[in-house]
Amino acid sequence: SEAISRIIDCRISDAAGRVTTQNLVNTAWALDTLGGFDRRNHTGWDGSSAASLRQVFENFLAASEGSLGVEWVTLAAIAAKHGAQAAPPAFWDSIRGRLLGPTMSRLGGLRAASDDDSAAAALRELQDWVVRWQLPHLGAGHTDDALRAAGANPVSREEAWVAAAREEVLRVSWWSCPHAAVSSQGVVAWLSADVEVLGAPQVIEPGAIYFADDSAEHALLVERMLQPIFLQVPRNGHAERRALVAVLRAVVRAHGQAGGGVGGGVGGWQNSVRGVIRLFASHYLCISCLVVVAQFCRLLPQVRTEVAYDNSWEDWQEHAAPPGASAGSSSFGQPPASRPTVLPSSAAGAGAPAEVVLIVGRAG
Repeated sequence: SEAISRIIDCRISDAAGRVTTQNLVNTAWALDTLGGFDRRNHTGWDGSSAASLRQVFENFLAASEGSLGVEWVTLAAIAAKHGAQAAPPAFWDSIRGRLLGPTMSRLGGLRAASDDDSAAAALRELQDWVVRWQLPHLGAGHTDDALRAAGANPVSREEAWVAAAREEVLRVSWWSCPHAAVSSQGVVAWLSADVEVLGAPQVIEPGAIYFADDSAEHALLVERMLQPIFLQVPRNGHAERRALVAVLRAVVRAHGQAGGGVGGGVGGWQNSVRGVIRLFASHYLCISCLVVVAQFCRLLPQVRTEVAYDNSWEDWQEHAAPPGASAGSSSFGQPPASRPTVLPSSAAGAGAPAEVVLIVGRAG
């Protein structure tokens, strides 16, 4: 513990002697990853480990003015890992008041926007907020709360459909590695849908895999209904957004087949759309995908949107390449260049009645 304390003390200041929270948080994250805070005795934490972690939070709070959102979220994740009591109450009060509360409120405001102009204003406000705080995600510890604020229903990782979706995702992401699994290109999504559109064909998807896709947008009208936000890199191609765009496109198409248009504000034809969609992501959703979920829930308020996700920092597993995959078909941590953007379930299209619209494999 004395060595850890010396490292913490040495790493919190820059060359001019100024305390830098970025150095402190990066060092704390590295030490935690290496197990530096994990020594326990039979009654729980030993005093030296707890004191070292408390030192991190105290030093951070003393210099946190102007610190980045990602720093707060990283420390919150470390505290949650070791129990909320690992961080002093002042830390939780600060992160809830300064960051988490306002973020949830803005997501809820987008979800509840009564018309398109209000939604556009709420989206701009979220974009400005995310850039101001440099907030790429809310971490595994607060993504459930964000999903609720966005109007979705986070579900347990132990649900039967989540286990089946995870197995499908693991099967097709054999090319991944821990670093790639948390990157934009490495997150893989699975989606199923059972949605009824009044007077129109039913929208059915037994389950499909979606990879990230940064190519040209596929259906401009629908793409504009689920807008991403920008932070450091474009996020329009994230797998979770691609999945939600696909199901919304199928709903719009089904409604069009019944002779309806898609104009007007929320509360019109959208209220005639009912059912459930289930979305699983191999890593917790980034802030842009949470914003997309809020827009989706706003557009289809009568559809139950269930969302589950893993934490690839902790849950990543190595898998062997499937039969027939050549050693040169994928560089380490990169998907094969020839892979499709969407992989349909083996059940998709099998015996589907004429009044059913299948999501995968249809032009939008």
